[in-house]
Amino acid sequence: MNDSLNNLASTRYVLKGPLDRFRAHPAGNVVLVFLLVLLSCSVVSLIYPDNFRFISKPNLILLQRAIPTLGIMSLGVGLLMIAGEFDLSVGAVFGLSAYIMAMVYTSGMPILLGVVAALVVGIIVGLINGWITTSFGIPSFITTLGTLFIIRSGGRLVSDNVPIIFQVPDWFKTLMTGRMFGYLQMQFVWFIIIAIITWVILNRHTLGNHFFAVGGSKVSSLQAGINVKKTKIFAFVICSICAVIAGIMSVIRVGVVNTDAKPLMELETVAACVIGGVALTGGRGSIIGVAVGAIMFHLVKDIIILAKFPAYYLDLFIGLAIVFGVTLNQIAKKKY
Repeated sequence: MNDSLNNLASTRYVLKGPLDRFRAHPAGNVVLVFLLVLLSCSVVSLIYPDNFRFISKPNLILLQRAIPTLGIMSLGVGLLMIAGEFDLSVGAVFGLSAYIMAMVYTSGMPILLGVVAALVVGIIVGLINGWITTSFGIPSFITTLGTLFIIRSGGRLVSDNVPIIFQVPDWFKTLMTGRMFGYLQMQFVWFIIIAIITWVILNRHTLGNHFFAVGGSKVSSLQAGINVKKTKIFAFVICSICAVIAGIMSVIRVGVVNTDAKPLMELETVAACVIGGVALTGGRGSIIGVAVGAIMFHLVKDIIILAKFPAYYLDLFIGLAIVFGVTLNQIAKKKY
């Protein structure tokens, strides 16, 4: 009998060991998968350097340019999902805000004034989404689906479907999309900086605690004296600001902008967050997980291209990753 109890105690100790505690973290599973995929790709690239150029300088630079757009948007969407809401209008904000910046700049105004105008657009959209959702009890999925179509239609009205070709000052282009040490891309540096800022907000600021609280239980948050409406509006605004920043960096690099963003961009951000361990029901998630989820998204896309697999394999991966991501998140939530 004593031996059975000792064995049971030992089993519990093993289950609560460092690895299990790491996996219990919202980002634990995706980080482990990411490290395994990264190691595997590096080994294959070393063995077959001519056929799989994963660790070649051009490919790594390409990844650094591709990841920040989805990554920065996902950071904002992740914060909002932790607060228990969704924003399907981020793709439209991404396109419209960048177009507004280009319009202001090409009219003869300083580039920084164009950036401010773009940020104002994002803040207004975030305030409207948050106010409608929290004031009238409308699901954010419906609210932002509506503003998605409104913003896209308004953008087409403003632009008349005519793209703007422009060149920002060299100092601003270098600051936003240049290189450091001849290799490190500035947009990837900004992605890391914004990830750190959002991590501080979520983990070292009262607002982050409120995000977790309102996403976990609205009733308990109200009983604890948290202003649920104000907290969720803050989350919507931060989400829109991240979309604006991603849009600005994306168009500065290519020097041309239109109001129509990439199709399904808003769903890709949700996918990156789910892959990174953010709960669809709110109240659980991490910035590390969101960042790694966005990187994994582009990492798999890069592998598919390098290995010359059919393009639809990416959609297959996204679908499987979402299903397994939600499943693992639910298992971890119940187990720990």
